[in-house]
Amino acid sequence: MLLVVTSVSSVAMAQQNSQIVEQVDIIQVQDKYQVITNPFWSNWFFSVGGGASVLLGDNDGAGSFGKRISPTLNIAVGKWFTPGLGLRLQYSGL
Repeated sequence: MLLVVTSVSSVAMAQQNSQIVEQVDIIQVQDKYQVITNPFWSNWFFSVGGGASVLLGDNDGAGSFGKRISPTLNIAVGKWFTPGLGLRLQYSGL
């Protein structure tokens, strides 16, 4: 009896229909060379990186390989103004 009740409830659940509605805005551009820009607070990016650098040059014999390794840090912030034009400000060093 329990098996019959369980199978009936699973069949009832399989009969439910769900619909997904998606709205898409279409922008028609009259001029083929026109670029649609975005608001000021859109399309900003921020990046952080780190690693190590080693001095390779004429004075390699001045120190051991381990003493020539130094840490590096990269921090950048930027913004895309159009799909092909952006600006980035970066600090690299340490």
